[in-house]
Amino acid sequence: MYDNLKKKYGQNFLIDKNISTKIINLISHDNLNILEIGPGDGKLTEKILEKKPKNLDIIEIDKDLIEYLNKKFQKYKFINIIN
Repeated sequence: MYDNLKKKYGQNFLIDKNISTKIINLISHDNLNILEIGPGDGKLTEKILEKKPKNLDIIEIDKDLIEYLNKKFQKYKFINIIN
């Protein structure tokens, strides 16, 4: 997945676990409405799920990734994937 970055979208995937942990620690409590812009392959999204959001809207511009994200998160009814 990381070999086919699309320059036209300015894609940079978050792969550093320390950075994603720092981001997740900024979420103060469970049951929040969360908006994630540019989820990429959903690695940070997986960590957000640990915080048990009430609703999670994720916006992705890459149609190829939309397919991937729909499959990956299809069991979560509170996730809204927007293209």
